[in-house]
Amino acid sequence: MDRILLFIACAVLVLFAPGLELGPWHAQVAVFLHGLLLEAFPWLLLGALLAAIAEELLPDGLLPGLARRLGPWAVPGTALVAPLMPMCECGIVVVVRGLIAKGLPAHLCITFLLAAPILNPIVLATTWMAFQDWRLVVLRGACGFAIACLAGALAARAGAARLLCSPPTLSLAGVRISLAGARPYVPERTAPVANAVLAAPARRHRDLLRGIARRSLGHALDIAAIFVAGAFLAAMAKASIPAELIATVGGGTFSGPLLGAGLAIALSVCAETDAFLAATFTGMAPAAILCFLVVGPMLDLKLLLMYRGVFTGRTVLHLALGIPLAAIVLSMLAGAAW
Repeated sequence: MDRILLFIACAVLVLFAPGLELGPWHAQVAVFLHGLLLEAFPWLLLGALLAAIAEELLPDGLLPGLARRLGPWAVPGTALVAPLMPMCECGIVVVVRGLIAKGLPAHLCITFLLAAPILNPIVLATTWMAFQDWRLVVLRGACGFAIACLAGALAARAGAARLLCSPPTLSLAGVRISLAGARPYVPERTAPVANAVLAAPARRHRDLLRGIARRSLGHALDIAAIFVAGAFLAAMAKASIPAELIATVGGGTFSGPLLGAGLAIALSVCAETDAFLAATFTGMAPAAILCFLVVGPMLDLKLLLMYRGVFTGRTVLHLALGIPLAAIVLSMLAGAAW
């Protein structure tokens, strides 16, 4: 991951070197990057806060115990519960880090990660607002649910060691701070015995808030650089895609969904607004638009880098290949029955 960030930093220096004459392409990259950061960064911060709250308040054995009780129903159950946390795809990655810390099995984390953004009630509502077609809303949710469950079921066959990276750490002012096993700071000084009973609740509340703040800061700092680098890649890709490509390729039976998946990965639009963008794709077949709407909340350039901070390279590769392939197949089947 450090090498990837270093490569992106070098690319930025080359493309935007001091003294280099900047043209319309550079202006488009700057505009797209600004929009992506403003659109998604608040969700990332909210995700960091929710992850910290989950780590502080959820009992350690709660999530693993629920997973064991559900047995084979744990994967679809996780996908159905995911919409209860209506988060953008950027913020849900940070939430999953907190769930991993609380012991949620890795394959259920993948299911939650893929299902939560696309089954988000706000995402489904904006899809209806953009197209006024219940078929597209239902198919988007159904395809997302199916892919999330399939990914979770396949991941269940691999152990957590093959799916997850080592516990993440962040570097701050040259000091390596491990986020694994972090605990709220507990003051060493104690109040007199007479005031201990009265002071204990207030002290516990202060320690809880301090612990949530520390964990939120840790998650935000740990993922922010990866998110910005991914957003920059997405802005360059978006500025480089010719508009004529959509009209010429988007109407094909196979080329349409393939183009839709590629656009979703390259444009990296927030899941809560991507339907309005898809509605402007004139000339694209319904199957291509459906594939765009299914792939976008699950996989894009910035998410690929963010996934790499949580999962192993092999897991990210499987997601990068499996999600578009499954979405293309499902979209073609839906297009044939449209």
